[in-house]
Amino acid sequence: QLGHTVARLDWDGRKLDQSLAPGWPKVVSAERVLSDLQLVWWPVDQVRSALPAGWTLAESSSARELRHGEQLITSAKLLAPGHIELVQHTQGYTVQVHSQGATPVFAAPTSASSPKTP
Repeated sequence: QLGHTVARLDWDGRKLDQSLAPGWPKVVSAERVLSDLQLVWWPVDQVRSALPAGWTLAESSSARELRHGEQLITSAKLLAPGHIELVQHTQGYTVQVHSQGATPVFAAPTSASSPKTP
């Protein structure tokens, strides 16, 4: 907000360091922010191929849902162009992402991969 950096990740090829703005909640690490953004913007097939056994990623034209077994872990919903709501159900936080010119393109739903409740 207001052009301030709240989280920064630095990778030197071996080590990942993070720095957070004062007052930033500890539950939301820079790594978690990166992971959340990857869930929203990376191609669904690449995310699915990296999931461990027991994890699934369902997608519709306006949402993605990450589950471990039957438990909903994370959901991302396109509320409007450039406005995404990401909910970390098990971590207990919600992030509103307002992007400038970048809107995720979720796939058309299929019967095998549609979220139960987008």
